[in-house]
Amino acid sequence: MRRVGAFLAVAFVVIATSVTAAEISLPKPGQDWIELRTANFRFFSNAGRTATRRVAIDLEELRAVLAELTEYDLHSPVPTSIYVFKSDRSFRPFKILYKDRPAELSGYFIGDSNGNFIALNADSPDASAIVYHEYVHYVSANNLWYLPLWFSEGLAELYESFTVEGDTVYIGLPIIRHVAVLRRAPLIPLDQLFAVARDSELYNEADRKGIFYAQSWALVHYLLLGDEERRQQLFRYLGMVRSGVGEDLAFAEALQASPVTFPPPPRAPNRFPMS
Repeated sequence: MRRVGAFLAVAFVVIATSVTAAEISLPKPGQDWIELRTANFRFFSNAGRTATRRVAIDLEELRAVLAELTEYDLHSPVPTSIYVFKSDRSFRPFKILYKDRPAELSGYFIGDSNGNFIALNADSPDASAIVYHEYVHYVSANNLWYLPLWFSEGLAELYESFTVEGDTVYIGLPIIRHVAVLRRAPLIPLDQLFAVARDSELYNEADRKGIFYAQSWALVHYLLLGDEERRQQLFRYLGMVRSGVGEDLAFAEALQASPVTFPPPPRAPNRFPMS
């Protein structure tokens, strides 16, 4: 797969900001921001050209793979803009608030009738993993709006390890930080996992949300990339949820097991050859 030529027609523009100090919602005067446009996205960044270009190339690759391997609608009637911040300090004034304070996160996605917006901290260990995660949220919001929160986050985490090597795409490779959390932390009972909401402490607090993300990732990995029987059970479960059946009941009926007694998921990578 060609990594640049087929995807990028890039124009860099240095943006001269002219905001006043009172406008705290905008970048401070004197900061240099660049604009980078690709075939499908528009990036604004103060993280430098190299970091921004890397994120842009990787995101276009993920979109190209999803277009080839899925039937999801990836076209948006409104622009999709990605804001790439050079550090957590730079990102902090623009974070989503939790209990009136900036949430402990490295990226987020927001979509409405005016546009799709992804913001991320490029100083994270893997900025591309963050943009993969948030873009999958965009895809889910437009195609899989009915997904429970745990599944939506687990699916986004599944794609964080997206990798292309030659003509082979890897999806669902082990995420070491999740494996470490699952080895040391008690698992959340599945009925409690299913009940986690966007305002829950397990979803927002830095010292608690690690197990939520790790367990959601492992459970989605197990159900989606395990054997064919589990995969068909998962599809039945999601179909029932979409029709309005409660998550606990749908899980029990589709997977023929109580959320309380369901076995913990194993971990294994999967390979997806491209045609």
